[in-house]
Amino acid sequence: MDRKITHKKSAECKHYGRKKDIFLLSVVLFFLLTPQKYCADNLDTLKRGKSGWANDMRVISIGFGPQNSEFGNFGGPLKSTEIYNISSISSSAVFHGKLEFFLNKHFGIGANVNYSTLSYYYSFLNYATNQEKVFPINLQTFNLNVRVNYHLFYLKELDVYLGAGTGLRLVKKNLLIDDEPTNNKSGFLREYETSLGVRYLANGLLGAYLEIGLSRSLIQFGLSLNIKTY
Repeated sequence: MDRKITHKKSAECKHYGRKKDIFLLSVVLFFLLTPQKYCADNLDTLKRGKSGWANDMRVISIGFGPQNSEFGNFGGPLKSTEIYNISSISSSAVFHGKLEFFLNKHFGIGANVNYSTLSYYYSFLNYATNQEKVFPINLQTFNLNVRVNYHLFYLKELDVYLGAGTGLRLVKKNLLIDDEPTNNKSGFLREYETSLGVRYLANGLLGAYLEIGLSRSLIQFGLSLNIKTY
């Protein structure tokens, strides 16, 4: 008799567990399949057109910023233990291109691409010959990052957000050794970025952005456009 009761209780627990799983799955599917406009309109406390956010926004941004030069990431043309110096440094502004898709009022995903150049002279003293070698070097850096933005709050047409991303960096190195041009690439390196940003969109359409943080530029700014209307 006890075995029958235990078996019955076990069957009831399993049945209850299946019902619970089905219920939770139904709740998740409901929120996933609910039209985004319904969720978004209920979250937005500001009137559409007067907020820095609108339903299903897709924002493209183009900007520039001074280069955050990290020589340790590039190294010199020779893996030498001799003393070396870096001089005559010149760099271009970093070009930033961004695209963000708003999932809802607070979360957006997208991608960043940026490009920059850096030139300098690399010199070292060869103790064996007691001669100084000097190499002019030009670096071209391409980055492609996948990024997530969390939008903290909106003040009418202003949008304040935190962003973080990771991706790949490719460095193309051009140098002269004994007047012979040499070209090589770094291969793909891991890249990270994180920043705090402010974006202004007049009527949710056209405006500007400013970001500060750890990326190819410590500070960057440019124009932003909501392309959802096109």
